[in-house]
Amino acid sequence: MNQKHTLLAETNHPFMSEKPYILGTHQTELERLGFQHRVWAADAAKLWQRAHVQRGMHVLDLGSGPGFATFDLAELVNSDGSVTALDISEAFVDYGNQQAKARGYDHVTFIQGSVNELQLAPNQFDAIYCRWVLSWVTGVKSIIAELAKLLKPGGVLMIQEYAQWGTFRITPEINAVRTMIEACRESWRVMPSEIDIAPHLPKMFVENNLSIEHKAPLERVSSPDELTWQWPGTFLHIYSEQLIEMGLLSREEQQAFFDAWPKLEADPSAMIITPFMMEFIARKK
Repeated sequence: MNQKHTLLAETNHPFMSEKPYILGTHQTELERLGFQHRVWAADAAKLWQRAHVQRGMHVLDLGSGPGFATFDLAELVNSDGSVTALDISEAFVDYGNQQAKARGYDHVTFIQGSVNELQLAPNQFDAIYCRWVLSWVTGVKSIIAELAKLLKPGGVLMIQEYAQWGTFRITPEINAVRTMIEACRESWRVMPSEIDIAPHLPKMFVENNLSIEHKAPLERVSSPDELTWQWPGTFLHIYSEQLIEMGLLSREEQQAFFDAWPKLEADPSAMIITPFMMEFIARKK
């Protein structure tokens, strides 16, 4: 076992703790999640449209966080329908309910709960949406089975998840940035869940009487002057602290990354290739 693995075994590994979110639930992460939703909101909306999410439907937003997607869904279903947002973070649930009240959205309810222990009645939802949740949890096979039970006959499960995080690239290659990316990949390798969960989902759908109606890649290529560039950039800057705690990155390596990033952003030839993701629509028979 090398030194970094030894340190990892001896520290409080974030993935093994009761921490509800990989980057926490502080104000900085709240803002980052809002920015992340802005980057990917159009892709989510296209998926919902393809699945025919519409007025009057009852929708579950699984792993909703503070509710950025939740409120977009609420506008689609209107007050004739409802959106239930489930999240493990008490702070985000409180924030979401406060926002729902402030906006006058009586048809939106945030509830605290684990995706591994869904305390919800069966056959009550027309649609369930889940984005970048299953990559971070264990017991996905059981979760899909429970979600299938929650859907009404003919209801749809809409999922967007990582398929191959290792395709993530930032060019031109800079050693300090490559060190950061490889430290992230190592952290995914040692966590108990499977970050590249998407390829495993179709089998789970079929096993639970869910017919796959749509499957497609989800990936972007971005330059520094585009919004998408900031999505992985903000994540890497915040996550670097946890990589240090895990023994996978040194302070010197972190600072080298911080120093290299502005140089990349100033390079008009620079590109980010986001991790390869997939999206699915699966309908209950």
